[in-house]
Amino acid sequence: MNSFLEVENLSDFMLFLHFIGLSVWLGSLVMVAVLLAMLKKQSGEGEERVVRLIIRVFNILSHPGAFLVLISGFAMMGMNSGSGDKGMPFWLTYMRDVGTTIIVLSMIVLSILGRKVINKKPEPGEPAVRKDKLATFLTVEMVIIGLLLSVLLIVSFRVNF
Repeated sequence: MNSFLEVENLSDFMLFLHFIGLSVWLGSLVMVAVLLAMLKKQSGEGEERVVRLIIRVFNILSHPGAFLVLISGFAMMGMNSGSGDKGMPFWLTYMRDVGTTIIVLSMIVLSILGRKVINKKPEPGEPAVRKDKLATFLTVEMVIIGLLLSVLLIVSFRVNF
């Protein structure tokens, strides 16, 4: 009997969810990096509202996408756990360990840094958007994108050492 809940079909569905989450997560990281880099050069009164909106939309898109990658990855690892850690190739171990670390750290660090970009109660003459914190946010975001692309490169070529 061919049912949807067979391991093979469920594994394919989890892989589909993994790719969807990865697309949303990486897409939101790149989108926000581009938007905030362009906005960093601008200065104006409406800047605080735009930056706050961009960071809020980023959190709404990025965190669920990253969480979907994490959950679907763990589900696929659980389905294929019959072989144990001994026979696991390098690329799969790298994806599991480095990928999980990137997801968790990006969700935590970018949330904290995103809150620090907006100066909630600026003194007279102080900017509403802290440019130094915005630069830090963008730098950390670019590092996360680079690390994420390293995982994609290793997994794409299924590198084994």
